[in-house]
Amino acid sequence: MKLDRSRPAYVIENHCDGRSSEVQPLLVQSLQERGFKISQGTESKRPADVTTVVRYDCQWHWDITWYLLDLQVGLYEAPENLLIASGHSTRSSLARAPANVVVEEAIGAMLGETGKP
Repeated sequence: MKLDRSRPAYVIENHCDGRSSEVQPLLVQSLQERGFKISQGTESKRPADVTTVVRYDCQWHWDITWYLLDLQVGLYEAPENLLIASGHSTRSSLARAPANVVVEEAIGAMLGETGKP
């Protein structure tokens, strides 16, 4: 999907099972590396000039160690809150991967990229 990556985008904090501090920085970094102008914070502190909002939800699971089971990411047009694009990645215990890989898969799916891990 071709998006205007020069427009300001804002990642809304989500406390995904209390582990947002692991996922959110990876999302921000992944989007910045793809050319998005990203800021982040709570919904109530969203800057007025933001035209694109990124929302995510994740599920962590315990199986001897914690792993990111599922990540859903959505890109929304502000202020109408219209979904522009979405992507997700799900990894079972046997196919688990580091959180950065799951983030890359979900962002790649959202942007229609092929050949990403």
